[in-house]
Amino acid sequence: MSSQNSVQKSGNRVTVGLDITNVDGNIFDINPGDTICIVPGVRDHLRFANIHGDSIRRIFIVNDDGIVNINTVEHYFGIQFYNCSFFRITGTGDTAVDYGIKINETPVGTNGISFDGLSTDFEVDHVEISNTGFAGIFSLTQPDCEGKSTRDNFVMRNTSYHDNYIHDTYGEAYYIGHSYYTGYTMECNGRDTVVYPHVLKGVRIYNNLIERCGFDGIQISCADEDCEVYNNKLYNYGYRSVTFQNSGIQFGAGSTGRCYNNLLVNGSGNGINIFGLGNITVSNNIIVQPGYNFTDSVPNGSAYGIFCDDRATIAGESFYFINNTIIRPATDGIRIYSDESANNKIYNNLILKPGSIGKYNTIYNSYVYYNTNVDVDIRNNYFSYHLSPYIDYSDPEDIYDYTCTLDVFDKGIDVSDLGIYYDFNNNGRVLGSCTDIGAFEIEEQDNNSEARRMIKVYTNSDKSGFVIDNSFGDKINKIQVYSINGQLLFHDEDVNSTEPVLSYPLEMNLGVYIVCISTDFSDQAYKMLVR
Repeated sequence: MSSQNSVQKSGNRVTVGLDITNVDGNIFDINPGDTICIVPGVRDHLRFANIHGDSIRRIFIVNDDGIVNINTVEHYFGIQFYNCSFFRITGTGDTAVDYGIKINETPVGTNGISFDGLSTDFEVDHVEISNTGFAGIFSLTQPDCEGKSTRDNFVMRNTSYHDNYIHDTYGEAYYIGHSYYTGYTMECNGRDTVVYPHVLKGVRIYNNLIERCGFDGIQISCADEDCEVYNNKLYNYGYRSVTFQNSGIQFGAGSTGRCYNNLLVNGSGNGINIFGLGNITVSNNIIVQPGYNFTDSVPNGSAYGIFCDDRATIAGESFYFINNTIIRPATDGIRIYSDESANNKIYNNLILKPGSIGKYNTIYNSYVYYNTNVDVDIRNNYFSYHLSPYIDYSDPEDIYDYTCTLDVFDKGIDVSDLGIYYDFNNNGRVLGSCTDIGAFEIEEQDNNSEARRMIKVYTNSDKSGFVIDNSFGDKINKIQVYSINGQLLFHDEDVNSTEPVLSYPLEMNLGVYIVCISTDFSDQAYKMLVR
């Protein structure tokens, strides 16, 4: 059993007891290749300083077979890394839990984890952060009058943030890089001095779950080389509805890279903001109801699926918006105001039911809106105002099934020259004879296949009956409903209907029901969840 108090070192293992809040690598003789084991239990805060591994022997910081809980009501961070490099903090020290390190509370204006003091070359994963006074993770070193952290003296390199759960933050879930790439003025030695924040090179943000962040979900700026944001799930972002602070994902000024395979569901602002240098590809993202908070049935104001303009765009650079699925944005699907860029491409996007229909002289502006000065090529997109009311649009499987009913199969343009080889599900981008439109490649090519002939089953909101969504118009011959224990609760042996919507009364309790539906093409069983 690990010691509950003090710091003990045995070989390459360093054990940090419950009474320790400051771990200084110089004081405790921490060297490359060491593992720092944090004793589980409740703590006020933790500060790591002067922890330096190297490019071959990183330092690992891990929970020691239990959950580390950090609750602080007066300190200015939950965990801080100051002047640290080549390390990984991970909550994988207990295989029985997903997140072995938890930051449960920080005071107003403070962050869950802060990477500063010229920290670089690090990885953070399997950490849960909630109820922070500001950001969940804050990663940058503020410029100061000494100039050590300004652009010409410091670069934050090779940082990775993955498999974390961040929720219920007052500010951003992720605040990565400084917001003022173009510089700002501060007083140094009695004189106004323009300072330029450091840049980031080599950033990966992936496989994170983000829920109910007050400001942006993922905000990254000054990442001017090799930045990728992918495979993240964001729900109910920007719940405080603060204008210009409520996007799902934001590539801020000074950034470049790729944003792909992310799921964004319900938020008060734009789904994805692109304000970067250029050479940014946004692909295979599913953006559902940008502009709608999770408690609201009407939009909070103007919000777009994807928005792009010039903040620090390099003249002649390009933006690529490819194979995204955008569902019911409060206003436009994609809006681009970038006059400085050139050769922009908007290909293969699936945009459904934008809220601005009827606002413009041409209906197409509701799907893609751009200034007359924007140099953009728009091809092979699918636009529709129709949207089935029976789909769970927070569920990618339901969105895939609905996509299969649309005329998007093999209707896209080849985008392999843009480096897009896979879809949202990491399937190859050409499963038929050509690329499909939207975030998914459709696996079944036959119009009579089960995937193409989608039938969905839903309960009424008051649990007084169920609805069958037969959008493709198959002839339904027979319907049977069973309890999970196999008891027959309902049957109609002579339906003979091709109606798109069939509704039946049936009193139901909470639980799972099995609905068996026979059509001219198949006999299938569908799971119906009452909750």
